[in-house]
Amino acid sequence: MKHCAALEQVAKIHRYDSWRACCAVLAKTSPKEGKANKNLVEMIHYESSEWNFALDVPKRWNSFPPVSTNSPYEVIRFASHENGSHLLIIFRKPHDPKKGLKDVSDQVQKILTNAGFGNFSGAETSIGPRTVLMLDFDKPQGEGTWWCRQYFLAEGTLGYTLGFGTTNRTEMFDLYDIMAKSFEILEDLPPPVLIP
Repeated sequence: MKHCAALEQVAKIHRYDSWRACCAVLAKTSPKEGKANKNLVEMIHYESSEWNFALDVPKRWNSFPPVSTNSPYEVIRFASHENGSHLLIIFRKPHDPKKGLKDVSDQVQKILTNAGFGNFSGAETSIGPRTVLMLDFDKPQGEGTWWCRQYFLAEGTLGYTLGFGTTNRTEMFDLYDIMAKSFEILEDLPPPVLIP
């Protein structure tokens, strides 16, 4: 039996409609220590003039160079190993304005399914004035689970994906939402004019 199928059976035994429904209910009814802790996280504003974006990240997280073997569109990583493993990867790639974000999400979901991820659940949200597609999924990792959330957004012919991952979903997903909501696409600066 696959891990995803086992999770669905556990949820049914406990009278939930699905594993996602079970997680959602437990997250709402569990102690609010994670919510209290996120309010204590000191954030810094990160801006990339090279990749034209900005967002808030926890001050104690570190930035790392992209891993091109993961994706040629990865531009930077932020990570922490305090109280579990936590990761944010920013992807920046060309976007076909004729295609919707659902097309992008579906294509990514196929790739992730082949990599062993499952329990996909999508929803629309917003970041500033933009409509954004959000995708939750997970993968067994050792004795636990690697929980992920991606936000897909686009402007014209440019698309960004914020890819979050954690071993501690209950405490981190609220913080991830705050980080994602701070994301801004910065205006391209015109190239400098050379005066002879």
